[in-house]
Amino acid sequence: MIHLATFLLAAIWPLAALAQGDVAAPIAYPDALTELVQLVQTAKGGSALAVAIAAVQIGMLVLRTPLASKLGKWSITAVLGLSCVASLLAAKAAGASWLAAALSGPMMAAAQVFAHQIAAQFSEKPVA
Repeated sequence: MIHLATFLLAAIWPLAALAQGDVAAPIAYPDALTELVQLVQTAKGGSALAVAIAAVQIGMLVLRTPLASKLGKWSITAVLGLSCVASLLAAKAAGASWLAAALSGPMMAAAQVFAHQIAAQFSEKPVA
């Protein structure tokens, strides 16, 4: 019975992921500016870790604006890199040591996806 449940979960899980749609829809400049002001006000007076987390969030915010089109194919790589930094900082903010934060599950998964994307970007052959 457990094998059947595992099989059904493995079969249905990709369908649930596809049903999510756009997770981070592009936003207009005025909305981005409003979010930026809120982030700066929140991080003001915070610790260095809070300021670093706010800087990562600002980077993610910029990548949701039309400015991200300037990066072209590298925009997804930038998002994945920022996700690595965000997961490291989140684990550190939760009280983990730097080593434990770097070796945490979310950080390792984000780092693997980031490394794969970098390898894919550099091994991609140009279309003639």
